[in-house]
Amino acid sequence: LGTPDLTILATNHRIDPKDIYNSIFINHASPILFIENKILYGKNLEDYTPTGFILEKSNEKFPTVRIRPERPADLTILCYGGMLLDVEDAIEELFEEYDIFAEIICPYSIYPFNIKTIIESISSHGKLLIVEEGINYSSFSSEIISQIAEVFPKSLKNIKRLGSTILPIPNCRILEMDILPNKNGIVNKAVELINNE
Repeated sequence: LGTPDLTILATNHRIDPKDIYNSIFINHASPILFIENKILYGKNLEDYTPTGFILEKSNEKFPTVRIRPERPADLTILCYGGMLLDVEDAIEELFEEYDIFAEIICPYSIYPFNIKTIIESISSHGKLLIVEEGINYSSFSSEIISQIAEVFPKSLKNIKRLGSTILPIPNCRILEMDILPNKNGIVNKAVELINNE
């Protein structure tokens, strides 16, 4: 992350990659690194939104997906790429089982990254959970927390992150599920964040 003149994009199932590639071929001169979770290879694009939630896509060159509850959110969950699938499942369980309303923010561009949407989202409740498949050390979540500390330092007591276990990621799907963040881990971390008040 953070290599000068290298754009880093993470695909998800909400943004059509064809639109992104068309835009890049027309308007982008510098190198781009695409991060894509293999689970997305067989996944169709979706516009389905859980009942009580609104799906929004920013009008940026590389859009940010925002899935927010129709009422004020209790916390914000930031993720990117294939983690969006698990986070979407988690917000449904958080609502149905715990009466917690979570908002999701999922940027397509993770470098450069626009912190504005996060600051706007957490300004009302001050609670942020960052979920990523990488480990927490020297990570996307580390950078986001640093940027928030510079702009919105009072919220730091209400930020948590969930990354993978510090082990090599295995090829076997069952073992991989033990190492990478998943719906249950996201739900547990979000509940912990809410109960820390």
